[in-house]
Amino acid sequence: MNSQTLHFNNDYFQHQLLDKNIALALENPNPETGIEILLDFLGHHYACERTYIFEINYSNHTCSNTYEWCAENVIPQKENLQSEPLFQISHWMEQFKQKQVAVISDLEEIKYTNPATYAILKPQQIHSLIVAPIYSEDSVIGFVGMDNPVFIHTDILISALYFMANLLSYMLKTRDLIKHADYLEYHDQLTLALNQNALKRDLEKANDLRSFGVIICNLSHIQEIYDHDFEDPTIILEWNNILKRIFHQYKIYRIGNDIFVIMGFNLEKNYFSESIAALEEYIATNQKNLIFGFSWADTLPINLFQVFLAAKQAMYASRTHFYYQIDLKSCSNQNSHSSVKTGKLSCLLPSQNDSVLNNFIANNYFDLDIFFKSMSIGGLYPYFGDLTSDLWYISDSMRDFFGFKTNIVTDLLKKWEKFIPYKEDLDLYRSDVENIMTLKKEIHDLVYRINDKEGNELWIRCFGLITWNADRSAPLSFCGNVFRLNHAFIVDPITNLPREKPAIREIGKLQQLQQSFVLVCFRLNGFSEVNELRGRRIANNLLKDIGSKILKSFDKQIPFYRLDGLRFLAIIPPEQVSTQEIFLQKIKTLIYEVYSSYNLPVRTPCSIGVLHDINPKVSAQEIMTDVMSVLEIAKNSPEEILVHSSQTVRVHREKKQMVIDLSDDALNNFRNFRVLIQPIVSAKNHKIVGGEILLRWRYEGKDISPIVFIPILEETKLILPVGRWVFEQAVRHCKRICAYIPDFFADFNVSYYQINDDEFPAFMKSTLQKRELSSDHLIMELTETHYNDNPLKLQQFLDSCRNIGIQMALDDFGVGYSSLEMLLKYPAKVVKLDRSLMKKMSDSKDISDFITSIVYACRRFNKLVCVEGVETEKELQIVTEAGCDFIQGYYFYQPMELTDFYDLLIKE
Repeated sequence: MNSQTLHFNNDYFQHQLLDKNIALALENPNPETGIEILLDFLGHHYACERTYIFEINYSNHTCSNTYEWCAENVIPQKENLQSEPLFQISHWMEQFKQKQVAVISDLEEIKYTNPATYAILKPQQIHSLIVAPIYSEDSVIGFVGMDNPVFIHTDILISALYFMANLLSYMLKTRDLIKHADYLEYHDQLTLALNQNALKRDLEKANDLRSFGVIICNLSHIQEIYDHDFEDPTIILEWNNILKRIFHQYKIYRIGNDIFVIMGFNLEKNYFSESIAALEEYIATNQKNLIFGFSWADTLPINLFQVFLAAKQAMYASRTHFYYQIDLKSCSNQNSHSSVKTGKLSCLLPSQNDSVLNNFIANNYFDLDIFFKSMSIGGLYPYFGDLTSDLWYISDSMRDFFGFKTNIVTDLLKKWEKFIPYKEDLDLYRSDVENIMTLKKEIHDLVYRINDKEGNELWIRCFGLITWNADRSAPLSFCGNVFRLNHAFIVDPITNLPREKPAIREIGKLQQLQQSFVLVCFRLNGFSEVNELRGRRIANNLLKDIGSKILKSFDKQIPFYRLDGLRFLAIIPPEQVSTQEIFLQKIKTLIYEVYSSYNLPVRTPCSIGVLHDINPKVSAQEIMTDVMSVLEIAKNSPEEILVHSSQTVRVHREKKQMVIDLSDDALNNFRNFRVLIQPIVSAKNHKIVGGEILLRWRYEGKDISPIVFIPILEETKLILPVGRWVFEQAVRHCKRICAYIPDFFADFNVSYYQINDDEFPAFMKSTLQKRELSSDHLIMELTETHYNDNPLKLQQFLDSCRNIGIQMALDDFGVGYSSLEMLLKYPAKVVKLDRSLMKKMSDSKDISDFITSIVYACRRFNKLVCVEGVETEKELQIVTEAGCDFIQGYYFYQPMELTDFYDLLIKE
C-alpha cells in the first residue's frame, strides 16, 4: 500500500466508513460492543495485526489490556497483559501527559533505551506500533494502540487515533455509568456487599454443585434494641468487614437491615468447618454479639432450598438461646423485646393523675415515634423530657422508687447525678451526657451503679433516644427507660464468681489509688469435647466445681471473676504480688484436679497468662482488652505460663492488625505485594544466566521481612493464592527477559502448603501454555525441611512437575542431616548450597575441601551446583576453585527491583 492509496483511504475513512462505524458503535445499546466495533474498524482499515485499549489503575500503579481486536492468525495477548506495572511504559506516560502519541517504527531501536518496554513487546512479535492517550477531563485514563500497521504514516495515524481516543473516552464513560447502575442493582450501598437481587441471581445460576454451605447471620443487638427502622451503620460496617476477613472465599450478601447471608460454592467441608470455628473464636475473643446458623450439604443432588431452611432453623435456635441469656442479664420478661405500636400512653405509663401526663404532652415537645422505640426494649422506669425547656415527665414507678416528689421534674439530667454513688460511674455518666450535646448523638446507653431512695446499691442500664431539629443545631426531646440488672449480671449463677463489670470497677479503683497489681487470666481447655461427650449438665457441674474450689481455696484473699464462657480473671493485689508464682501453680493444680475428678483426659486443662507492669494512664476497659489479648496468646501456648507487659500485648495486637492487613492485600488483587529478582551468574564468565524471584510485602510504608509474613500466609492458607501469583510473575518476567537472554531461567520457591494443593500443577501447566513459555526456563526451589513432612504427597507433586517439564532445585542443601539422601532420592537438576556453608568454606580448608567433594559428587550425578551467599573476592575464588556452575550472592548482585534489573540488562 503506497502513500497515495493511504491518503485516499484516509479521505474515505473521514467521510464514509468512519461515519458508518461511529453510527453502529453509538447506536448499540451495549457500549462495550460499540468499542469492539471501533477497534475492528480501526484494525481492518489500517491493516494492523492488533488494535487495543489499555486502562490505567493509579491506585496500584498498573495498566491492563481491557479490549483487543486481532487479525486472522494473530495470537491474542489480552490475558497476558493484565496489571502491568506502569514503570514499564514510563516514557509513554511522559508523552501522554504532553498530549503526544508514542510511535515505534522499529522495535529494535528501543532495545537499549527502553528495555522494560522492549521486553514486553518483543514476545508479542511486535515490530512497530502507535499508541495515543485517552483522556477523561485532564487525566490520562488509558491509551488506544495499533500493532504492526502495514504502513506507518505518522500524520494520518495520529489524526485517526486522536479522533478515536476522544470517541472512546466518551464510550468508556458510558460503559462505567451502566456498570455503576448494574453494580447498584446487585450491591448494598452501605456495605458494598452483594444484596438480595444478587442472592436470587446467584442461586438461579448455581448448577453442577459438588458442595454448598450457607451461614445466616443476624445482628440481633441492632434489630432488637433499635427496632427494624433504626440503623447503626458503624456496627453494620464493622461486622461486614469482620465477615469479609473470615469468609474471604465466600460470597457475602446483606439482604436486610441486619441480616447477612454467606454462601460457599464447591468448597471443602474442612474449610467450611474451619471458617465457622474462626467466626465462633472471633465472637468469643472479642465479646461480640452475633446470632448465626449454618448448614452444609455435599450429598448429590443438592437441594439449595433445604440447605437454606436448615441454616435458617439453626439461626432461630441460636436466636432463642441468645434471648434466654439476655433475659437473665436485663431481668426483662420474654416479651420485653417486642415493639408496642398501639395503645394509649396512659396504659403504658399508668399515672395517678392522667391529666398531668396529658397536659405535659400537650404543652411540651414530645416525639411519639422515639417514645415507642424507647418503650419497645422494655424497662421498669420510663421517662421523657422536653430538652428545649428542660422539663421532664417521669413514670409513677420511677418517681416512687427513687423518691421524687412529683411526676414533673426540672433539670432531671443534673438531679440524677445524686443517685450515682461512685466517682468513676459519675464521670462516665457526665462524659456521655456531654458527648450527646457536643457530638450530636442520638443514643444514650450506659451501665452503671446507682442508689435507690433507701440507699440500696443496684446495677442499672439507662437507655434513651434523642431527637434533634432539622439542622441538628439543638436537641428537642429525650425518651428513655431504666432497667434494673439482676444478680446474674453481677455474679455468674453457675460459678458464683463476679463477672466482668465488677472486675473493671475493681481495676479502676486500684488505678485511682495508684496501687500496683498483677492480672492473672486463664481459660479452660477441651471444653467442647466435654459438652459433646458428657452433655451440658455435666459441663455446668464442672464449671460449678471449679468456681466452688476457687472460692474455698483462696478464701476471698484474691478476687476471681468469670469474664465470659471459659475465661477467668484474678486480680492479685499489692500485698499478694510477691507470692505470684505460688498462686499460679496452685491455680494450675486446682483445675487439673477438678478435671481428673471428672475423668477427663485433657493434658493441659487450662492456659494461663499474666499481665504485669500495667500502664496507670490507660483506662480499665483498655486493660480488659489487654487481658483478652493475653488469653488469646495463652490459648496457643497451653504448656507455658506466659508473662506479658502492656507493651508486649500491644505488640501482639499490632501483629494481629498486620495479619488482617496482609489478608486484605492478598485478597484485593495482591495489593502491596511485589516481586524482586536476584540475578544468578555463571561461575565461568560471571554473566547473568538466571534469577531467583523473591516475594516482598509493603506494610505501612516499610518492607516486612519474609521471615515475618510468609509464616502468616501459610498459617492462613493465603499462601495458595499468593503462591500462584508469584508463579505467574516468574513466568511473565522470565518470558520477557528471554528477549535479552534467550536461555534465561527463573527460580521460584514453593511452600509445603502448595505441595498439598492438588490443583497447583494444573495451574502451572496452564500458565506456561498461556504465556507460551517452555517449562525448561523454570526451576522450582524446595527447602529440605519439606521432605519428611509428607513424602508420598511430595513424590506425587514432583512427578506432576516432571510431567509438565519443570525442573527442581534442592534449596538450603547441606543444612540438615539427610542432604546426601535427598540428593539420591529426588530428581533435582540444581543443588543450591546454603549460604551458611559459604561462610564455613572461607574459615577452614578442611571444610572447603569437603564442599569441593560435595560439588564433585553432584557433578557425578549430573546435577548443577549453585552456591548462595558469595560476598567477597576470597569467597568467589574458593567457589570457582570448587568447580560450581552458578553463583548467587551480594558480591555480584543483591535482590533488585525489576526496573533496576531491566536497566542492568542494557549494561550486560
